Amino acid sequence: MAKKPELHLDAAISAPEATIPAATAGVVDFSTLSAQVTRLAAQLSKTEGQLERLERLATDVRNLVGPVGIPMPDGQMLVQTVYGVKFLIDPSDLIMAPNLIIYRQWEPDISSYFWSSFNANTVFVDVGANLGYFTCLGASRIGRSGRGRVFAVEPNPNCLKLLDRNLIINWSMSPVDVFRGAVGDHEARAVLAVPRNRAANASLSVGVERLDDTELVDVALKPLDTILPNDLVVDFMKIDVEGHEFAALSGATSVIRRSPNIKIVMEWSPPQMSDAGYPATQMVELLRGLGLRAFRMGDAAALAAGTATPLDWFAMTDLGYDNLILTY
Repeated sequence: MAKKPELHLDAAISAPEATIPAATAGVVDFSTLSAQVTRLAAQLSKTEGQLERLERLATDVRNLVGPVGIPMPDGQMLVQTVYGVKFLIDPSDLIMAPNLIIYRQWEPDISSYFWSSFNANTVFVDVGANLGYFTCLGASRIGRSGRGRVFAVEPNPNCLKLLDRNLIINWSMSPVDVFRGAVGDHEARAVLAVPRNRAANASLSVGVERLDDTELVDVALKPLDTILPNDLVVDFMKIDVEGHEFAALSGATSVIRRSPNIKIVMEWSPPQMSDAGYPATQMVELLRGLGLRAFRMGDAAALAAGTATPLDWFAMTDLGYDNLILTY
């Protein structure tokens, strides 16, 4: 077993003791004043360093709290992520539940990217919200002090029950609007295939294998442009719709075009897109037509610094599974 790091809280933070001398008989000793200011600056720098150290120690303590899941009377399980956000989950789920219990987070790269990027004025759209992981993570980070808000889209009734409860048990979050349906490029009714114990793999794909443990659910289908307010400008969008990203983006061209600083985090899986009836070449043409650039999630830090290189459109059709950031 790996040895856990020792934590020593032995650094006391003390207020600077130096004071600036008052003028005596109308005469100021500027050399003494300069020395006092220098000492004050040094004390301030030391205090800031101690605060940063305590913040790092607090993070270490939080991360040392290992796997945890508290069974609830109704069969659900309560977990708390490394970000302090609480979730009620279905413990029989084979996709998200093990990660939330053992690692206390889901999609760590995306979680970290959103947590470090969101602020009080962020507008976030979560397409394929599932149990509300990114919805609640984003809403908790945004908070209530600014004009930020979250819009969540989820068609699975079982996931919606969890999402509703997770919005209740987390407080001090930004306003959250929930659309109970799926997104596409037109308005219709659709059939959602939900594999048992794998809600994260629910799909609208017509050719999805119909197994005995797959539940078929009739859901509403609407373009995102008709779901969101007509004047809404979006900062971040996450799309996870199991290969139907082309239809989701095709129905969101208006909101994308009026959001010059938008960052879209999207799952890129050519096999899933092909199963949904949308070849990767078709997706590339849509993204090029929108004037977007594509970056790997692993390049998020370089993108924020303005040093990232976008993916080559012609090479993207050969790109395997990845999470992408789309932006102007």
